[in-house]
Amino acid sequence: MANAKQDDDFTLTKKDYFAFMVVPPSGRTTYQIRVSKRKLVTGVFLLIFATLFGVAGVSYGAKSTLDKDAYSTLKSKAAEQDKQIERFEERVDAIHNTLKDLLNREEDMSKIIGRQKRRTTNYSRKSKGNLFSQNFSTIGKGEPEVTDRLGQQLDFIQVQIIQTDSTLRSLDRQLAQYKDRFQKTPSIWPVYGTIRSRFGWRIHPKSGNRLFHKGIDIPAWIGAPVKATGDGVIEFAGWGGGYGWLIIINHEYGYRSLYAHLSEIMVNPGRTVTKGQIIGKVGETGITTGPHVHYEIRRWTRAVHPNEYLNLDLFTALTKLW
Repeated sequence: MANAKQDDDFTLTKKDYFAFMVVPPSGRTTYQIRVSKRKLVTGVFLLIFATLFGVAGVSYGAKSTLDKDAYSTLKSKAAEQDKQIERFEERVDAIHNTLKDLLNREEDMSKIIGRQKRRTTNYSRKSKGNLFSQNFSTIGKGEPEVTDRLGQQLDFIQVQIIQTDSTLRSLDRQLAQYKDRFQKTPSIWPVYGTIRSRFGWRIHPKSGNRLFHKGIDIPAWIGAPVKATGDGVIEFAGWGGGYGWLIIINHEYGYRSLYAHLSEIMVNPGRTVTKGQIIGKVGETGITTGPHVHYEIRRWTRAVHPNEYLNLDLFTALTKLW
């Protein structure tokens, strides 16, 4: 059968085949190979198809590898972005809570400085911080993108921060004024001790007459230090008749303080003194029954009860005296 097939190949006409001559080195037989055109064309097509298929397979494999790497990279970046957004949200929440506390503190300071003596009894009324939180929670609802919602919340917070900063600066200026006023307001004991004779009507220990006592008497040993009860300027320092050796301090805001029956004066008129500064010493000069300090506070020349100004603090001064 093989010989018959071989004979068929050799019976092809010259138009039906290609002849290839193989010439070996000298001394050997020369060979001639004939291949039919049909088989050669078929073989060439098969070779081209195989080559293209191989190239396509390699390209697909390479593309698949690249796609997997790209997908892995994108997935990693997406996970990192999710973590960053989560951290960003936590920071926004922290800023929100901090600003809420600041708003509540601002409201409390405004109440104190504004001297609102009566607190509201309407407990359903929401504080400034709670109203801020309510408005904050409604921002960005229905937004498909987290970044859009966070952006709107940050814009809202920024506006609130600017408004709060402006309010706090104003409150700081008011508070500085109140601190200066408090520093000049009599607010401490002039000498360590207890009150022996109080403010008001009494029987005078010397004359026996019923007289109005315009101050308080604080007994102490002779030579005990007497302190200025507020910042001010020495208005008078000298002999005061029945008051004995006397010091009067002008504290501004209508306040004057008076220290009587001293044994020694340690300041001169016109001198500026500060709260707590020693200005004299306890004595028993003038009309007195023993060593003590007669202490008076006058507001616009009118004697006021000194007890209200002993151990006074800023809050009490704001809400009860000013």
